[in-house]
Amino acid sequence: MQFLEYPFKSKTKQSKYAKINPDATIPDRIPDKKIKPMKKYMRPNFAPEPYSWEMDFIVGQGRNKSYLIFININTRYVYAIPANRYVTNRGGVPRISRMIGEFLNLERRGFNHPVKNIKADKDTEFKMLPARLKPLDINVYLQDSQFSYHNKQVDSIIRTLRNALGPNTNHLWDGLHDEIIQQLVSYYNNTHHNAINTTPLDMHQDIDKEWAYIRKMTETVNEIKGVQRVDGLKGFTPGTMLMVYLDFDKTNAKHMKRRRTFNYLARFKEYRNGNAVVELEPHIMVGEKRYGIIEVPLFHCVKVDNYTETQRDNTFFNDEELRQDLAFQRKMGAPYLRFGRYI
Repeated sequence: MQFLEYPFKSKTKQSKYAKINPDATIPDRIPDKKIKPMKKYMRPNFAPEPYSWEMDFIVGQGRNKSYLIFININTRYVYAIPANRYVTNRGGVPRISRMIGEFLNLERRGFNHPVKNIKADKDTEFKMLPARLKPLDINVYLQDSQFSYHNKQVDSIIRTLRNALGPNTNHLWDGLHDEIIQQLVSYYNNTHHNAINTTPLDMHQDIDKEWAYIRKMTETVNEIKGVQRVDGLKGFTPGTMLMVYLDFDKTNAKHMKRRRTFNYLARFKEYRNGNAVVELEPHIMVGEKRYGIIEVPLFHCVKVDNYTETQRDNTFFNDEELRQDLAFQRKMGAPYLRFGRYI
């Protein structure tokens, strides 16, 4: 007699059916955990020393980079520097070094503070900054991983500022409405934040409050590291098989449909910056970009116990399902993924 594998893939339905029909054939699948319970392993975002900032461009109308946003990682104090003051004649490209110079002058004149560290994405405009700012004793850290939570504060403030102005207000970010934008930034800096239990302006003026916040966050991080160690997230060795969750919010596939939360098989390589460096198996392509060795947060990793090839084949959807998915997404004009070993 031939047996049909149980076709309904819900873990709840599988377990209930197995109790009623213990002889039914249910494939051995790699379990799919949810992301919410894993967030207890997520470390808070803070800087271990004062005078540390994140920066990024906010894009206005016509996809132009209209403002350079700076946010202090600990105090949450914000500056918005309009790019149209520093545009050169060559294609309308703003001069980043002069915009950073204005930011440094504002911080020195307003608070008599130095700037020690700046974090940013590895955009073309920022690649020369480490060498240019080193003579000023400013460390610049550039990161390009699209799946880790680097530069979390500046991404968050850009969303907050955009949402505060409401829908259909993208034209206000063209640099010609700077009075409105600076009022918006002033409101933000004088608004109470639950995360720091005060306003950004109040904390930015008091270095003792910032040091107290740093000590508190350091204790929290040490506690989370202990939980990570006890629960095995710090015990991966090179070659350990993992299931990883990839956050596609910074890619063209952020609206892609998912069948599983932890949807990708990967092989652990090393720890870096509190994250895990893994190699996807197989490599994937998002649009025209291939992803193989990537950096992901630790709480986006789940160890696969007693890994087998059968588990892998039963966990991932088959070729026919993949072809149907891609055909539908191409028809709808949506961005789509191409999985190396299936295409």
